[in-house]
Amino acid sequence: MAMASLLLVRPPSVRAHGEHGVLGRVALFAVTIYTGYFGAAGGLMVFAVLALMFDHPAAKLNAMKNVMSGLANAVAAVGFALFGPVDWAAAAPLAAGFLLGGWIGPRIARRLPGNSLRYLAAACGLAVAVKLGWDSYAR
Repeated sequence: MAMASLLLVRPPSVRAHGEHGVLGRVALFAVTIYTGYFGAAGGLMVFAVLALMFDHPAAKLNAMKNVMSGLANAVAAVGFALFGPVDWAAAAPLAAGFLLGGWIGPRIARRLPGNSLRYLAAACGLAVAVKLGWDSYAR
């Protein structure tokens, strides 16, 4: 996750517009599987992989990330609903939070100047990595 955050701040300059490559497609597939199952920092990782694959502004990458993450989560939700134990009492407020975030998030992303969304996402990813590392190893 920390590496994904660093790639957001300083993405490689060798990527060509529209040139995805097999490695990029495999990475995107793996990250969306991870996002659908775990979810933790999945959006950040999808954003980082898309930033490596495409030379688009951060707002467009964020929109692409939202579609990819939404599809990954929809497939996972169907799988969990059919085959896994689901706490349905928690599902409604969780769904409401996702819908509210999906409605408000793009409005905020469109108003952020320049690469600030990229830096904000990288800083959040590093903060989560530091906190998880601290919780795991500081005992």
